[in-house]
Amino acid sequence: MSSVVIAIAASAIAATSFAYFSDTESSSANTFAAGTLDLKIKDNDEPWGDGVSRTWVLTNLTPGSDYACPIEQIEFRNFGSVAGSSIAIGCDNSIIDPAGPESDTEEGTADMDRMLQIVALTYGDGFPVMDLAPLIQDANGNGWTDLDDLENAPLEGLLAPSGTGHLQMCLRFRPEADNDYQGDTVVTDLHVTLMQ
Repeated sequence: MSSVVIAIAASAIAATSFAYFSDTESSSANTFAAGTLDLKIKDNDEPWGDGVSRTWVLTNLTPGSDYACPIEQIEFRNFGSVAGSSIAIGCDNSIIDPAGPESDTEEGTADMDRMLQIVALTYGDGFPVMDLAPLIQDANGNGWTDLDDLENAPLEGLLAPSGTGHLQMCLRFRPEADNDYQGDTVVTDLHVTLMQ
């Protein structure tokens, strides 16, 4: 009986030491690199870069006046390695209300951006162009869409351009703007954000 146990144990040891042929090769230097989004912007007098300034300059505005789309526009394009899927458009507004003129009875007025109605905000990647103004929410509830609304409720989820996107803006200085807005200025930083 003990001879049988020893024989079984010996065959188990022999079985565990037995091996087949093998050969291993490797796929080396595999790399996994993240792609890039690189939005560049330009306007009529500045080349492609990471920002432009003073694209729209409207002076001597009078209440009730319509300002048709100027020829000024911004263009933007993705120079990155991966395609973007959507863009967002928003802005930051700063109001400058200097002392005077004499009839400006409410110094420190901080809401002139509510008096600059966005009549049209056209966006296109070639043709046709789309007017985004109807998509802007009347966030401040004054009955029209304006620069203040675009600041507080930016447009999001817009289809990213496959090539160069073009953006034009038309404004109206509302007739409700009274003497309190004389001499005031709105400085707007318009933002276009590309997302993947």
